[in-house]
Amino acid sequence: MDNLGKRRGILERGLEELGLSLEKSRIEQMLEYGEMLYFWNQRFNLTGFKTPEEILVDAILDSLTVFSTPLFEEKIERLVDVGSGGGVPAIPIKIFYPRIHLTLVESNAKKCRFLEEVVRELSLDGVRVVRGRGEELAHEEAFRESFDLSTARALGSLATNLELTVPFLKTGGVALYYKGKEVKEEIEKSKKALSLLRAEVEKIWEVAVPFRERKNFLVAVRKKDAAPPSFPRRVGIPQKRPL
Repeated sequence: MDNLGKRRGILERGLEELGLSLEKSRIEQMLEYGEMLYFWNQRFNLTGFKTPEEILVDAILDSLTVFSTPLFEEKIERLVDVGSGGGVPAIPIKIFYPRIHLTLVESNAKKCRFLEEVVRELSLDGVRVVRGRGEELAHEEAFRESFDLSTARALGSLATNLELTVPFLKTGGVALYYKGKEVKEEIEKSKKALSLLRAEVEKIWEVAVPFRERKNFLVAVRKKDAAPPSFPRRVGIPQKRPL
């Protein structure tokens, strides 16, 4: 079996472990995305995952753990991913759930070019790549309180993630965060941020990651009311001084 065949086997077995199934064309899209992420990562350091196998498991299958939860049973039409980087978790989510309209927010020009190339090569409809900072875009009328679902990874603490994503959500929308085993401590430290941003933790799902001993703790935060117009604060402050 060639390397691509091995990777296809990893992906298919991982999907089976998650109780998921995908038609052949979308499995091929997932594999092509993984290949592109690996290739570009050699030049631009898009992600910390170094091998094609790590990308398959720790980027793609890890992202798809959300589909082992009932989150997408509710009506979700528009997703914003803040600080998209290499497109995790948003690109795997889009491939698995193609009906969603996806906005990828990324400030780094090289990473934006990669994301645009992925969208073009995989023929992903309903995706826009926006170069900018979440702290600024969340104050623009075209983006503020416009989305049903938000995601963010590698942006810092839960409190930081909340400030950078909740203002993008419609009232009633959900912010989704992928967290590790210290999730309860992070939530405890984020009580002030939740209160200030008019949001609350609604559900935590615990999902095993295929081929790994670790589990994902998927935190769903529901926006209860409009966030005060002062949030998010100016560029860099949410990271330097979390709420």
